[in-house]
Amino acid sequence: MQYFTRLVSIFLFFALVTAPVSVRAQIIYAHNLNFTGVNDLFAIDLSDCSYCPILTNSLPYDQIFLPDQRFLTASDLYDTNMNYLGSAPVPAFSYSYASLNGLIYFASGLSFYGQLYVMNPVTFQVTYLGDFPTLFPLYGGQLYVYNNELYSMALNAPHQIWKVNIANPANSTVWGSLPTNSLSITTIRGISNANNLVYMADAFPTASTRILRYNPANNELILLCQSSGGYNFTPQVPVFNAKPGYTNNLGVLWGLAVSPPGVTLPCICLTNAGLMAYSPLLKVCMPEPVQFSPAIGTYLQSDDILQYIMCTNPAAPLQTMVASSSTPSFSYNPSTMQLGTYYYIFSVAGNNINGAASQQDPCFDISNNYISAVWGNAPQVAFSVPNMNFCQGQCIDLNVSLTGIAPFSLTYNTGAANQVINFTSNTGILTICPAGNVPLGAFNVQAVRLEDQTCICD
Repeated sequence: MQYFTRLVSIFLFFALVTAPVSVRAQIIYAHNLNFTGVNDLFAIDLSDCSYCPILTNSLPYDQIFLPDQRFLTASDLYDTNMNYLGSAPVPAFSYSYASLNGLIYFASGLSFYGQLYVMNPVTFQVTYLGDFPTLFPLYGGQLYVYNNELYSMALNAPHQIWKVNIANPANSTVWGSLPTNSLSITTIRGISNANNLVYMADAFPTASTRILRYNPANNELILLCQSSGGYNFTPQVPVFNAKPGYTNNLGVLWGLAVSPPGVTLPCICLTNAGLMAYSPLLKVCMPEPVQFSPAIGTYLQSDDILQYIMCTNPAAPLQTMVASSSTPSFSYNPSTMQLGTYYYIFSVAGNNINGAASQQDPCFDISNNYISAVWGNAPQVAFSVPNMNFCQGQCIDLNVSLTGIAPFSLTYNTGAANQVINFTSNTGILTICPAGNVPLGAFNVQAVRLEDQTCICD
C-alpha cells in the first residue's frame, strides 16, 4: 500500500515550472563533454548559471563529495582546494555515485542492466551487492537518494524511477517516472541530490544541455539553466555563461555533484604574473635606481594588481623579500639593502589589497624566473705615465689605478674605435701603440666605460 500511495501521488500532484523559484543557491559540479577534445570539470552557480573550470583534462564520469568533504571524480580524489590526493579503487566503467548513511553507492555498466556496488569512503573497500533486475534502467541508471533511500532513474525516456533494494538489487521495484510535460527530458547524463531535491543534467548528443531540479515529493520539475538557443529553449530561464575572464566552452554535461554547505571548490586560476624579460646582471651605480623591462605574458583579473618584489634568496623569494614595487624599478634603501649584495627580482600578481598583491589570494602567482641586480659605488680610473713624451712609432705604457671591486672591465678610446681591456686587480698597465701616421703633438687616451663587480659607470 505504501508503494501504491507514492505512485498515485506522483500522477495527481505533478507540476510544471519553467522558471527557477527561490531556493538556497547551489553550486553544481559537472564534466563538460563537448565532442571537440575539451573535457573539463566545471563549477556551475545555479543562482545565475555562471560557470568556471575547476579541473582540466579529467575523466568524463561521475563525481561526489565524500562525508569528510573530500571530492571524488571518477577514481581521483581531491581536497577542497583541488589538491590531488590519490585514487580510489573503483571498478572500471563505474558512475552514478550516491551517498547514503556514510557509504558511497554506485552503478557499474559492465552488464546491460548494471550492477550495484558500495564503497566505504574511509577504507575504500568496495563490495559487490548484486545485479539489477531485467528491465532495470540501462547500465544501472542514475542513482540518487530521497528520504534516506536509494533510487535509480532511467537515462532515457520515459525516465522510469526504481526504488533500489540494497540488500538484494535484483528485487528492486518500479516507483514511478518523471512527469511528461513540455520540458521534454531527453538523455539524463548526470544526477545528484541535496535536501531531498534531485538535480539532473539532460542533453542531446550535441553541444546543448540543461540542468533541472526534480522534487519527488510532488513530482515537480523545474528548469534552472539552459544552453543559449538550445533545444526547447525557454526565454525566461537563465543561460549558461562563463564567469568573467573564462571562455564560453560549455558543451554536454556529464555527471553531477552538489556542493555541501560551506564548500566551494576553487576555479582554475587565471591570474598570471608572467615572466621576467631576460636581462644580464644589472649592475647599478649609486644613487641610481635599478630599472628593467616589464614582465611579459601577464594576465590580471579585474581585482588584481601586478607588482615586482626584490629578495635576497631566489629559492625563497617571498620569505626573503626586502622591497616591492608597482613599477619596473627599485631605488636603493640603506635600511634594508647593502652595497655589493646580489638581489633577485620576481613579478607577482594577486588581489589588490591596499595597493599590494595579496599573498592570501588563492590565485596569487609569482613568476617562475627572475633577474638579478646589485648596487655599488661608482668605480674610478686614473692614468699616469713617468714620461709624457714618446716618439712617433713607439709604444707607451700607462699606469692604471682603479677604485672599486675587482675584476674591472675598461673601455677606452685613443681617437679611433673603442677598445676593451680587463684587469683582475686595482692596478695594471695599459700599453698604447699609436699608428705610425698619427700626427705629432698631444695624444689623448680617454676612459669611456668602466665596470667593476657591482657597478657600471658610463
